Amino acid sequence: MRTATQPLTDDELVRRARAGSLTSFEELVYRHEARLHRFFSARCSNPADVQDLMQTTFVKAYRALGRFRSGYPFGAWLFAIARSKLLDHFRTQQPASPPLAQEPWDPHDPAALLAERDGKQAIWRLAQRLLPANQFDALWLMYKEELCVKDIAVAMNKTQTHVKVLLFRARQALVRSLRPAAGRPVLGPRGAPLCPAAAVREKPVG
Repeated sequence: MRTATQPLTDDELVRRARAGSLTSFEELVYRHEARLHRFFSARCSNPADVQDLMQTTFVKAYRALGRFRSGYPFGAWLFAIARSKLLDHFRTQQPASPPLAQEPWDPHDPAALLAERDGKQAIWRLAQRLLPANQFDALWLMYKEELCVKDIAVAMNKTQTHVKVLLFRARQALVRSLRPAAGRPVLGPRGAPLCPAAAVREKPVG
């Protein structure tokens, strides 16, 4: 039995929003807008484009609430809409590949890559430049948004097997790119050797 202090679940908010409660939809926006902002900001250099994409995503989500299936994770469903809007945005841009928000850097210099703060931001920049869009999105949804393979499959409209393949190929590409030509071990963010085997481990399907 729900107590007065327990927050409503996303499913309950969706049901109320379908019934006409704008307050419930506003709560859904509040819960998920930061995640969408991170996702779009990683792919778009123009803050105005990021805001436009967020607005069009939430407008589309509101209009499509009637098609949301109860029991599905709302966040994964929302990311599916976000990816669709992002791909539409890229199709209208010239050149087709979105520019990065960060300053230029040399992708062939692993030392410079790992010298940055914890290496994390630089590795995402490398991933953005190196990986196809599907591989980057799968990697982002797992490691930045912490979705399981099942939910990523919902967000990307792909099978779980396809998602696992995308993740494996993305990790392998990053490991190859970070491996020094001279055969020296790649150092992790705090100077410890980076184990390629650890980099390609799968998260369990949830």
